[in-house]
Amino acid sequence: MRPQRGFTLVELVVVILLLAVVAVTAGARFVGPSQFATQIARDQAITQLRQLQLASMRSDAYRDYEQLSAAQQLAVECRRVEVNRQRFGSPFSVTTQAGQQNCPASSTFQTTTDSDVHFELSGDLDANAPLYFDLLGRPIQLSNAKAPRRVCGGDSAIAQPSQVCRFDFIGEQRLSLCMNNEGYLYVC
Repeated sequence: MRPQRGFTLVELVVVILLLAVVAVTAGARFVGPSQFATQIARDQAITQLRQLQLASMRSDAYRDYEQLSAAQQLAVECRRVEVNRQRFGSPFSVTTQAGQQNCPASSTFQTTTDSDVHFELSGDLDANAPLYFDLLGRPIQLSNAKAPRRVCGGDSAIAQPSQVCRFDFIGEQRLSLCMNNEGYLYVC
């Protein structure tokens, strides 16, 4: 009798299973991240806003802004939130009485180069003015005279849905993050 040539059924099944595992792993790398980029950007933004909010709650430096030292002004300015189409988070550098200064390495931000997500801001905010937090963690914006102004429905007893601050994250899908007049962050 001649010896048989070829593969056994077990060998064929093992090879097919190995190819399936490799295909699933490679496919997940090509398809996976883009589907979750918007959700990840929104979740990072929640963390960043809470971090800046907590840092601002440790220091009530907005009362006499002009009386602050350059180091104190730097700390205040580096805790602001800037939102535009390409960037979300705290600034790289700021201008204080001492001139242009870089923020500490603890600055936190996202850019469109990190992911394919763009950012938008809506609500009763001045789009040209950065967002700060007061001692109680409530959102404020500083006027040209550095006087705080409550935002996100901050002057009314009950914030209407149209008065909340809304941060939109636009990528494969459009997701939103809202903040009410007391600084509470929630997915909306």
